[in-house]
Amino acid sequence: MQQLLGLLGFIQDFRRELDKHPDTRLALAERIAHGDPYSVNPAKSARQQESAIQALHLIGAQETQYLAAHPDVGYACQLYLVGFDPGGNTELGMLMRESAYDTKFIRCSQINGPNYLVLSVPRSAGNPADAPVFCLDQANGIEKYTPEQSRDAVARLMTAVSDPCPLTGVHVE
Repeated sequence: MQQLLGLLGFIQDFRRELDKHPDTRLALAERIAHGDPYSVNPAKSARQQESAIQALHLIGAQETQYLAAHPDVGYACQLYLVGFDPGGNTELGMLMRESAYDTKFIRCSQINGPNYLVLSVPRSAGNPADAPVFCLDQANGIEKYTPEQSRDAVARLMTAVSDPCPLTGVHVE
């Protein structure tokens, strides 16, 4: 009986402490209801990959428009030129934040005609170890690589001057 009274006292003290900190109460309720927001699970990983793919599709579409509007310049070589604003609420910005991927232009030039290459690599926080790497270029679209495939593909990309994404992965529509 004494243990039960002690437990009830602890619970009452805990509730009073939470009443002093409503944000902590809300965060605790969210975590109880939805689990740890930083844990990696298959559903979250699938959403993040889909967001990364959608972001790359959007970048590709924006690049096509940019080249049509600036044929003498070539493709946009900066994410902000295709609609990325890290602090804003642009569609591209939201997709990139939701993806938990680092997306960067690896190459963008006029060598052998206008070309660009964008690499999207999963961040270690929030992604499983087997999360794929994505590559976007103007010639082939989006290619998806397993971690094993990405080792060779990324090495080829870093040493090539104007080669497109290696077609050693799975093409993404």
